[in-house]
Amino acid sequence: MSENSLKIHTGFRISRENIKFIETTGKNLGLNKTAVVDMLITIIRNNPGALKQLIQKAIEG
Repeated sequence: MSENSLKIHTGFRISRENIKFIETTGKNLGLNKTAVVDMLITIIRNNPGALKQLIQKAIEG
């Protein structure tokens, strides 16, 4: 069994604003909500510096 097929059900809660963002992003990219969250986490995991840049930009507003 490949590593990608070993998905874990998380059942976490998320804010309304963030779920709207995930839904909109999913519609724009043709992905479901789970795929969008997985994609975003993968991007950040593969580029740790991106997370730091995103946080800095959010703080600076």
